[in-house]
Amino acid sequence: MFLRRGNFTHDANDATVRRRIVPTWTDDGILIGSKEFWGIRGRLLADDATALSAKVVLLKAAYAATGGDIVLLQNDGTTETDFKITGNKTIGGIRATRLEFPSEMGASWTTFLDYEIDIVATLGVTVGGGTPGGGTIISWTESISFRGTGGPRFAVRECRNAIPQVQQVSKSTPIYANQRGVAVGLSDWPDPPRAVWPQHEIDADHEEAYTGADAVGSGQGGATREREFRTSWSYKFKASQPIRGKPRVGF
Repeated sequence: MFLRRGNFTHDANDATVRRRIVPTWTDDGILIGSKEFWGIRGRLLADDATALSAKVVLLKAAYAATGGDIVLLQNDGTTETDFKITGNKTIGGIRATRLEFPSEMGASWTTFLDYEIDIVATLGVTVGGGTPGGGTIISWTESISFRGTGGPRFAVRECRNAIPQVQQVSKSTPIYANQRGVAVGLSDWPDPPRAVWPQHEIDADHEEAYTGADAVGSGQGGATREREFRTSWSYKFKASQPIRGKPRVGF
């Protein structure tokens, strides 16, 4: 078996690979991607120290880059196996988090050198063959609050020569409500919902906000993508009679 990283191919049976895939879920149980972790262990072999040093340079350069693919090849050196990460499908490329030469044997750096490499790659979920995550909404919260009952309004009037007096100044009062919420889309801004009581909305207080997304990725090799687009809204209402409504749950 051969391991190829970018344009660099390890010698036959030079490396062993341990692969671990960790799915990424939202709190609501939506799959939005995964992370792949590869642990690579091997030994470089060469005829002399000069040739060995040249191999070390090539190895370090291959794993310093974040672009390109990494794939385990069959014994013919060309046929790819399912052990593969395609660089342009990752978010931020394929990154080496550790490159270590742990051998302490006296013969190291003469004709052989052991190495250990850990790599990680982040992949998004593709929905319908399009943008990773598609139009997935990964979180949604909404609340509705009320103020007032519609009953009479009383005022406490101060008197010059007596204790304050309670007086009814209006037979009924307005009822106020506020509908507000936040939604987060994986790859785009979600549309805010419609007002629950459009006939009672105070148009001057209508608010919608679209917050810039978080950029994920290094921009080298793998794509730099934006994710987690946040939309918020706040609608205020004023009614002459009691109104009732419930916030939307789910999305």
